[in-house]
Amino acid sequence: MKVRSIGVGTGISIEKKSNKTKLDFSESFNQENRFKTKGELDLYIKEIKEIGEKLIATQSYNDVIKYKSAIKGYLKSVVDYVYSLNKNTSFWDGNYFTTVKMVNEKLDNMTRELMYEQKQNIDMASKIDEINGLLLDIYI
Repeated sequence: MKVRSIGVGTGISIEKKSNKTKLDFSESFNQENRFKTKGELDLYIKEIKEIGEKLIATQSYNDVIKYKSAIKGYLKSVVDYVYSLNKNTSFWDGNYFTTVKMVNEKLDNMTRELMYEQKQNIDMASKIDEINGLLLDIYI
């Protein structure tokens, strides 16, 4: 009975496949995270536009609060998704340097366009909020 020798090459190819799998999983996880965030931002944009149209029609304080909270949630998501914050320390002085790096420029442009488009609604929400604040001051 003859025993065949086992080659060393098969062990190396298995390791390469497992590394490839890890990279693919990491890439797919990051891609899925980007798609999830993009979908979340699209929902925020749709919600902001709907509440903005309702705000123009009703001009009620409840709609102002909803509109402001929708914009706040959208901007928080954008900041989390678009920008990354880097903190560096100077070796000599002990000073801290903070830099904000833009990760997704296209999304930043989209946010600027949305804010420009919704400027009238934001101004109206601000005026209604200011009037309610003045009424509250008079009441107190």
